[in-house]
Amino acid sequence: MGRRFVIAGIAGIITLAACNDSTAPATSRIATIYQIRVPEHAAFSDTVRVSFSYWTAGCDTGVVVEQKPTIDGMRFTVRSVPTNRVCPMTLTESFVPIIVPPVGVVISPPHIAPLRLVFTEPEGGDSVRVVSP
Repeated sequence: MGRRFVIAGIAGIITLAACNDSTAPATSRIATIYQIRVPEHAAFSDTVRVSFSYWTAGCDTGVVVEQKPTIDGMRFTVRSVPTNRVCPMTLTESFVPIIVPPVGVVISPPHIAPLRLVFTEPEGGDSVRVVSP
């Protein structure tokens, strides 16, 4: 009975280890975007300046700001990669946010008017701004 229990335990550990591919790339998560600034009006011949700030969780690394054209404007997404290391920021009660300068994007003319700007949010419910002509 004891020998079967040991063999079953070892088989279980091997199965769990096989399901966890430690060489696979880490999955990214979407950061929160806030303080979005866009002009209210811009003609198709005007330059549009967009700025926003973002917040990533804990000690995430590999922050990437994505800007993808859409049929009627642009989509902005900020992704980060969580680390598997212990993060000192999450161990203390005095959380000091890391100050990150705002992201600035210049959309050169000509562009679509009205211009629809979508900012991806982590919980769905994306923030949308429309720059009217």
